[in-house]
Amino acid sequence: MDENKTKTDAGKSLRYGRGSVLLSLLLAFSALICVWTFLYRVNDATSDTPSDTQVSVLETEELVPNELPDYLEVSSSEETAVTTQETLPDEDHAVWTGIVTEEPEETTSEQTDATEPSQETTTETTAAATEPSSEPEVTETTAATETTPAPSVNAPSDPTMLELFNLVNDARAEQGLSPLSWSSSLAADAAARAQEIAVVFSHTRPDGSEWWTVDPDRMYGENIAAGQTSAQDVFNSWWASAGHKANMLGNYTTCGFALYCTDSGYYWVQEFGY
Repeated sequence: MDENKTKTDAGKSLRYGRGSVLLSLLLAFSALICVWTFLYRVNDATSDTPSDTQVSVLETEELVPNELPDYLEVSSSEETAVTTQETLPDEDHAVWTGIVTEEPEETTSEQTDATEPSQETTTETTAAATEPSSEPEVTETTAATETTPAPSVNAPSDPTMLELFNLVNDARAEQGLSPLSWSSSLAADAAARAQEIAVVFSHTRPDGSEWWTVDPDRMYGENIAAGQTSAQDVFNSWWASAGHKANMLGNYTTCGFALYCTDSGYYWVQEFGY
């Protein structure tokens, strides 16, 4: 009995000893965790707060732009001298380096004096520019125009004949020739010939006589055409023919045109004279 009791007591003591060791280890581990947490928080707080050295550096950087060291300070007289030297004009060159001077009032007066000659110069230039306009240049031009007056040219009243008349004179002007003048007598002769070529399309009249016998004193050149329906068309046809073109550009002074329309077509006649 005593041995069993002794074994039982020894087992209990062993169990109690192991429990004490585990409890001690648990307490020690808890203490280590608390210490580590405390140190971690202290380290974070220390890193967020700038050190004295950093603060001093920042304060120094903020003060540098506003304050200069003693060896860089410039007296007010030296600053004035530098400003004056930069703003005064260079006597050897015509380029200004600035406008500011030590005496702004004198500068204003000098600028005023400098602007006055420019106004006088402008006035003189304007007067010089306007004076020649009153000179008789226009009179001379008018006199020249009077010496070479444009020739007086009569024109037909019929729109179709007027268009053909202008086409001929425009072509003559391009060749440097004087324009033709409209002759109502030659227009009447052309009208008679237009009716004749509707019967016999030829420079020979239906009775066998020559075309100019209609009015021998006025008729010196003749163009005839048939079928064209506009003044532009008949002009183009005559202009494409060397003989008819020579008549329109001939050394004539007067002309008369006519158009005769029948069921068979359009008949055109040009008569030229002097």
